[in-house]
Amino acid sequence: MNRKLGMILAAAGLLILPLLPTLARAQMGHGGGVMGSGEMMGPLPIFLRAADLTPAQQVQVKQILHANHAKLHGQFEQMHTAREQLADKLFSTGPVASSDLTAQTQQIAQAQQQMLQNELNVALQVRAILTPAQLQKVARVHQQFESLHQQMRALLGPPPSDGSQPPQDGPRPDVPPPPA
Repeated sequence: MNRKLGMILAAAGLLILPLLPTLARAQMGHGGGVMGSGEMMGPLPIFLRAADLTPAQQVQVKQILHANHAKLHGQFEQMHTAREQLADKLFSTGPVASSDLTAQTQQIAQAQQQMLQNELNVALQVRAILTPAQLQKVARVHQQFESLHQQMRALLGPPPSDGSQPPQDGPRPDVPPPPA
C-alpha cells in the first residue's frame, strides 16, 4: 500500500514539475512594489523586504529586473518546454528507456544552469546597491532563516537515506488514521 501511494505521489510530482516555476512567480506577485514584479525567483524578495529599500533603490531594482527579464523568461520557457517533452515521453503508453530522455534532461539541466547564473548576476547587481546597514539587516534575516531550518531539521530528523519509510513508533502526524 505504501509503495503504491509512493508511486502515485511520484507520478503526481512529475506531472506538476512544469508548473512549479509558474506557481513560484505567482506567489511572488502578491507583495506589490518591487516584489510584485513577479520576475524574480528564489529568496531575494524576502531579503529585499528586510533591507527596507529606499524609493530610489526600488527604482534601481526594477531597472535591474527589467533588464534581465527577457533572458530569464527565455530560459524559463526553454526549461518548461523540455519538461513538458520529458513528461510526454515518460507518461506515454509505449516503452521508454533512460536514453530516450537524455536530450530533455540535458536541456533542463542547461536551462537550470543558465537561470541560476542569471539569478546570481541579478542578485549581485541588487546587492551592489545596498548600504552597509541594509546588508547587515539582510545578514540578520539570513541567520534567522538558517536558525529556523536547523530547528526544523532537529524536530523532523534526517530524511531516510535509503528512500524507505521512517520507522513507525505510533501514528504519524502527517498521515490521517485509517477509516473505522
